[in-house]
Amino acid sequence: MVMLIVSRRLSSQGGEALVYVQLPIESREIILRVENATRFDDVDREMGYEYCGFNYVIRNGMDRFIVRTYDDEPGKATVVKPTSMSTNCHLRVLVDFLQSELGVVSIWLYNGDTGTYAEIDLDGLRFAK
Repeated sequence: MVMLIVSRRLSSQGGEALVYVQLPIESREIILRVENATRFDDVDREMGYEYCGFNYVIRNGMDRFIVRTYDDEPGKATVVKPTSMSTNCHLRVLVDFLQSELGVVSIWLYNGDTGTYAEIDLDGLRFAK
């Protein structure tokens, strides 16, 4: 069982969100924070596409996660890096963080078996059928 303690701290240069997660089995603490959020607007009207949203760099002491959200898909986040996130031991911590801090209700990870991104079940942390 994971005990989740959520705390939010604001800096004078803008907001910085922190989530403290205690994993009693390993008796250690993992702290995730949004290190950087960058807006992207990739638009080419002649080619007929428009991709707009945010790229987030989320870190704990050692790990770095790249997460992307799109304006036209509210509540959905895609973990772009690491591509091996489906087997990462910190997946539960990242899912809890994305739900609490970004309001995410759908998370997509790279599925190496299919070579595409696929939605995961947020409870079981397995690819949805």
